[in-house]
Amino acid sequence: MLRSYSVIGLAIVATAGGWLGSTFGQPEGFVSVAAAEEEGAQSWGNLSGQFVYGGEPPAAEKLTLNKDVAFCAQFDTPSERLLVNKENRGIANVVLWLEKPRGKTPPIHESYAKTAEADVVLANDKCRFAPHVVTMRTTQKLLIKNDDAVAHKTAAYFKRNLPVHAVSAANTEDQRSVRRAEREPVKVSCSIHSWMTGWLLVQDHPYMAVTDDQGRFTIKNLPAGEWTFQVWHEIPEAVTTATSDGDAHTWEKGRLTVTIKPGENDFGTWTLDPELFQ
Repeated sequence: MLRSYSVIGLAIVATAGGWLGSTFGQPEGFVSVAAAEEEGAQSWGNLSGQFVYGGEPPAAEKLTLNKDVAFCAQFDTPSERLLVNKENRGIANVVLWLEKPRGKTPPIHESYAKTAEADVVLANDKCRFAPHVVTMRTTQKLLIKNDDAVAHKTAAYFKRNLPVHAVSAANTEDQRSVRRAEREPVKVSCSIHSWMTGWLLVQDHPYMAVTDDQGRFTIKNLPAGEWTFQVWHEIPEAVTTATSDGDAHTWEKGRLTVTIKPGENDFGTWTLDPELFQ
């Protein structure tokens, strides 16, 4: 059975600026490529890059199971707090997103319109959250699924939204709305299985990415121009230092400015010091 809830924050949040244009039949805020090109108003670019570990890849931590052990232990799931690829040292689950400045709202490419109100799945699968890091827009719905043969209780305590508490019997799902953008990823936990943790980033735009098991990411169809991005990982949270081509860089509070040019933009490969993860 699918249950639908709405999670609405109590704080009043002022919106900055207005969306650039609109197209009939699309949600407000989306910019038609044809219209933008005709008006010369907007061009778009893709941003791709990679984060790697600056040392020998550490072994994944082992989890301590203390509930439903007969079912959960069969999957031998390691901790996902720090996952480093043994072949190329790529770091999984580094999160990067465009930080919307006050007074300026980014235009949204029309390619995102088809998923603007889609379900985003957060699954309890093999006694872990899958995926480990979820990104969603405030216009989308969070679909909390339980694919396991045991019950789970998914909880997320937001700063700008009311908390989520989803008690899920085996093979059921709940649908939730999260209507306020959050400043950073929010921890997701299961109060029945204490080792289960995940993260949820909620923004009011689609320009977010999570690195894959190679440490790579791509954010497609960003508006051209100068934008501030936030880099985050669950252990250090804000990633404040990184090295590229031998040069050390400091990112105050994990923020850096990137100029997006039309077409492909290479963010490069950034090495993160193991001390960040201590």
